[in-house]
Amino acid sequence: MTEMPGDTHAWVGAMISVSGRAVPVVDMQPEDVYEPDIAHALGMICRYNGHVPRFYSVAEHCVRVADMLRSWGEPSHVVLTGLVHDAHEALTGDMIRPLKRTAGLGEEFLALEAKVAEVVTRSFGGLWPHPGVVEDADREVYYWEEANVRSGVHVGLSPVLATVQWRSQLALLTF
Repeated sequence: MTEMPGDTHAWVGAMISVSGRAVPVVDMQPEDVYEPDIAHALGMICRYNGHVPRFYSVAEHCVRVADMLRSWGEPSHVVLTGLVHDAHEALTGDMIRPLKRTAGLGEEFLALEAKVAEVVTRSFGGLWPHPGVVEDADREVYYWEEANVRSGVHVGLSPVLATVQWRSQLALLTF
């Protein structure tokens, strides 16, 4: 990792989580995944880089994907994968698609994102790579969001409530 001039702190190269943990995102290991930090961040991160009329979290989005998979009759390990399919965003953030498709920048980010996503997904007991049905549910939820969230019809859950719902589903699926 390239250090920037003036970066002299011991935590350089790591992200400091809400609980105070130094998380080496570029060199993620399973022991670096701490569920309360992931859940908190997912509840606080707004989908679409915040370009929605009202707050709508990644945690709520993930719960919707899991709910859709459950409604399709998918087994619990697939539902769990849907719940955690974007959990890596708690550590990497979510780069918008136009930037992901930018030569040079996008490839570097996508490679790191995939590495972190694999570690996080497997740490929660999800399937890696994500099965196609998870991508199908993610796409269906995206269409619902386009019609309801982006239009302002749906008022998203508060960060705290979204976090509680995500954690509750995770607890039920990993019990």
